[in-house]
Amino acid sequence: MPTAQLKLFNECKVSLAALNRSYFISVYSHQDGTYIPGDQIQQLKFSQGQLRLDRLPILRPKFSRTTVSWRQRTAKQFTVGHVTFNKDGLVGYGTIAHGNCSKTATLYSVLATAVPPNVFTTQITKQRYPTGTDPDTLPANVWQPGLSVQLGYQHVQSSKALEPVVTLNQIPIAGEFTLLPNQKNQLNVSFNSDAEGGVDSQNADRYIAGQLTLSPSNHTFQGTISQTCRNRSIGSEVYLWKGASPQAQSALADAIQLSSADLLQDTDLNVNTLIALLPDDTVTSMSHTLLVENMKWSMGQDGTKKQWLSDFFGQNPPVLDSNRINLINPDLSWYQTDFAIPYLAKGMSTSSGSNPPPINLDDTQKAKLDYYLKTGLSQSKSYNAQSDGIYNLAYVLGQPRLQDYINNGGEKWAAQMFDVVSGKAMLDQVMTILHTDFTMTVANNYITLLSVLDPSGNYAQQYQKLLFGRLTLQSGLLGTTVQDEATTLNWLPDALTYLASTVSGSPTSLTDTDTPADFNQAAKNIQDAFTYFGDATSTAKAIFDALALYKGYSLAQQLTNAEEAFTKEYPTLSGVGKLFGLLAWAGGVFNTAIGFMNWNSDNDLQRAAVINKCVDLVLGLASAGIDLLNPYEGAKVALDNALAEAERLNGVVDDIISTLVPEDAFEATWRLQAVDAALELVDEEAQKFIEPAFWDNVFQNAATVVKAFSVAVTATTLVLNTIQFVRDIESGQPVQQTVLDGITAALTLGTLVIQIVDLAIEAVVCSVLSSVFALLGVILTIIELFLPQPAAPTPPQTFQNNYANPYINTLPSPPSSPAPERPLPNVKLIYNLA
Repeated sequence: MPTAQLKLFNECKVSLAALNRSYFISVYSHQDGTYIPGDQIQQLKFSQGQLRLDRLPILRPKFSRTTVSWRQRTAKQFTVGHVTFNKDGLVGYGTIAHGNCSKTATLYSVLATAVPPNVFTTQITKQRYPTGTDPDTLPANVWQPGLSVQLGYQHVQSSKALEPVVTLNQIPIAGEFTLLPNQKNQLNVSFNSDAEGGVDSQNADRYIAGQLTLSPSNHTFQGTISQTCRNRSIGSEVYLWKGASPQAQSALADAIQLSSADLLQDTDLNVNTLIALLPDDTVTSMSHTLLVENMKWSMGQDGTKKQWLSDFFGQNPPVLDSNRINLINPDLSWYQTDFAIPYLAKGMSTSSGSNPPPINLDDTQKAKLDYYLKTGLSQSKSYNAQSDGIYNLAYVLGQPRLQDYINNGGEKWAAQMFDVVSGKAMLDQVMTILHTDFTMTVANNYITLLSVLDPSGNYAQQYQKLLFGRLTLQSGLLGTTVQDEATTLNWLPDALTYLASTVSGSPTSLTDTDTPADFNQAAKNIQDAFTYFGDATSTAKAIFDALALYKGYSLAQQLTNAEEAFTKEYPTLSGVGKLFGLLAWAGGVFNTAIGFMNWNSDNDLQRAAVINKCVDLVLGLASAGIDLLNPYEGAKVALDNALAEAERLNGVVDDIISTLVPEDAFEATWRLQAVDAALELVDEEAQKFIEPAFWDNVFQNAATVVKAFSVAVTATTLVLNTIQFVRDIESGQPVQQTVLDGITAALTLGTLVIQIVDLAIEAVVCSVLSSVFALLGVILTIIELFLPQPAAPTPPQTFQNNYANPYINTLPSPPSSPAPERPLPNVKLIYNLA
């Protein structure tokens, strides 16, 4: 199995606290099924550490690497928000509640984008000029009218993603959008439509390649055009290009005058405030601090190790409250030995500048110690139990308001929170982020909050299942096409047989209220087709032949054209053609489910049972307003409604999965199978995802679907209730290095922070960050532990001889063919810290 590499954080390329630009807010519209420009809230303006929501100053914003959050109440205004930005800093997703008070405030699911929704009238020079020419120095007579430009987003139905787009004279072109790393954080847009193969050769004035940079106000731009259809030459000279927005969104009016004296304490408990209390960087840093404090307290409970505090830290044991002590006691010996000794050994064996390290380890010892800190530590049951409790504590300390909700009945608030985040707006937001940025950060924040409110993990598990189900349905219903005969004939005959059995009078007959009469007639036509072609397999072959005529088309186009071709060829069997959409959807869900289960469908009875469940799922979409004979009628709204309804069909995905997995299997077996299948799609040497023939045969754009699905499956399913993994740890069974190298799991409420090739997956699948601690976080905390070397090196040498060497020598050696080396951070030695 390919190994996955750890990445601690998905860094944002811009500093949110230093940003100096406006973000334009769109809010989720249930009616439109996508984001539309905000009405009540319109702009979020960053000014180097200051923040405004329209005219309202946010006096105490909280910035982290990737998020900004706030909670503010005055006599006339209430607002609370939490927005997470992608790594380019171009787009933020989250929630903003805004109104007169907390009880009447409206909660919005928002998209905040650096791309202004502006239309620009442009001018372009009549001839080329050397690159770098200042357009402001050119006279008016060298300019001529250029193509109009519109910046914005387009909604991609198949993936539910929003993609930034440049529109030239109403023709959309995919562009590359970048925030410049200057003080004004201006937006640069470049495009090359020739690379897309979409150039209209009949339009001589069409621009092929160019770029523009918006002014800080976003009302004007300057840029260049390097190629047009009329002149494709490439050289050092370009056409100069400039534009202005005659109807540009006006700059924000002066801010409302507000001071700290105007702020009121917000004592109300409500979901609008709760949803903004999500974890951020402070939780991670505080977790590191608490872990080391726990170690120091534990050392203080042993006579010998208490002396280490004096020798190496110049400290007495910290004073902890009873809750911390109760957490530590079951794993006291682990802190004193399996954590303290390697921790101190690593710190004291690392050189600081020109100073020699206090203790010297040979190369074999260094390799063993590094291997233990990066992988072995995370296999410890004690370590994961401690990091679980520490993270929850750090989360509450970092968000003190959260304790009020826990004291008020955490499970009650978890239920209310679940209702909000499982709603259509929030689920659509998570799916949009997944397909656009390939990250589960926002979803994992919700899972973390649910698990802290409800330590049983009940609502966190429900939400995780909901995400997996939604992704399966969305990919199966919207992303598939029929392309390969063998893949199609693996499911289509059984689907046809099951549909034929639903006609009136059969044991599994649908009632008249379930489906319209014309659908029942179409299903009856399948039986006629069996008679005409001979059997279900021959009928499926005839259907595939019609669909194969339109390979490469979108699913909707393929179905429409294939139905017409089939009906023309077999006019007496026209009802069968009307079922192509339903059949394709059932097959899509089936292929998606088994693909990420790595499931062998040689068992005819079991395969048929799974296919029947997939057909039942699609039939159930009729209640969401889908015309089963024409599923793309009013496609966008109907499909959005179908997905919203399908999410709540009882145990849809679990029902399918339960048929794939033997009854006596562990509850979480299917999750581990899904993760294994997802990781097998990674070609680490080539640094990309691979699409085996099966995926190419199912999805028109296999790369995108596989990438998104692999991220979500791995991030959200690996460690939630991985019962077998827990039992292996508890019984001392060895676990494959390829699995644990960067993919370490905690106990039932665990975490995962990994990078698959170029994807940063930050998956706090319930509450803890144990693999962060194990693989990097622990090492980072060593940096500030020690003061300069004391005159007498006796304590370190004694420690090495009596404790470090014997302990390290018992550690296992790294594998002979280790995963690619991750550089360890330089460690600064500090001794006798007062």
